[in-house]
Formats: sequence, structure tokens, C-alpha cells
Amino acid sequence: MDTAPLAQIICRDAQSVTLQLQLSPDLACFAGHFPDFPVLPGVVQVDWALQLATTYLGVTADGGIRLQVKHKRIVLPSSPLTLELRVDQPGRLRFSYRSADVLVTEGSVVLVGL
Repeated sequence: MDTAPLAQIICRDAQSVTLQLQLSPDLACFAGHFPDFPVLPGVVQVDWALQLATTYLGVTADGGIRLQVKHKRIVLPSSPLTLELRVDQPGRLRFSYRSADVLVTEGSVVLVGL
């Protein structure tokens, strides 16, 4: 069972990347959350943002993080999902998820101890 979505780059520069994420109902994060109405857990959204920022922007969180996040809508397994990642100052990553151009989650991560 896969743990991460397929990601396709929409646009990218040195400080940011926008990705189209292909969600599958078979992703491990949907199992049991919730059995009759699966939704993408918020903690998984944060984890994916950090993992994909490491992959595409070279961001690392080895020293810890301070997190600020707002979940505005639920994400279903069939939702089209776009993730924008941006390093807007040294040590700070901003991220936002959109589904069909509607903001569903936004947040920032301050990398501590780097």
C-alpha cells in the first residue's frame, strides 16, 4: 500500500514548486480515517509538504520545526489536489493545498536549530 501520492511538477524555480498530486483511494492514509467516509488526515498533509519540500527544494527539518497550519476544507480520496511550496525567507517554508482552485489547507513551517 502506497504512502505518498504521485507528484507532477507544474512549475518550479529556486525558491518554490507547484505540484499536481494524484491521490488514490488505496493510499495507506485513507485506511481507517474514517472507515465509511475516508478523508486525508491533516498530519499527512503536513508530512507530505515537508517530504516534498525536501525532494524538490532541498529543505530539511533535522533540527525540529515550529508549525502553523489552518485546515479549511476536507480532502476526499478523489479530490484533485495541487500543492504549492515556497521558501519565503531562510528557514521558513510556506505551503498551500488547493482542490479545484479552492484553498483547503495552508500553513508555514519554521525550521528550528539549523
